Amino acid sequence: MKHCSWSRTAEALRIHVNTVRYRVDRIQALTGRDLSRLDQKADLRAALLCR
Repeated sequence: MKHCSWSRTAEALRIHVNTVRYRVDRIQALTGRDLSRLDQKADLRAALLCR
């Protein structure tokens, strides 16, 4: 999320804010990660950059 703002992220992606929330919740459910934690956000970002 852009600076942890649901609305800014939605605006940048040109989607509704609820869609952002749904997608983040879905990513957390599928990966077992808590994306409110900085270390887990960093792990996910590193994994995405390595693919």
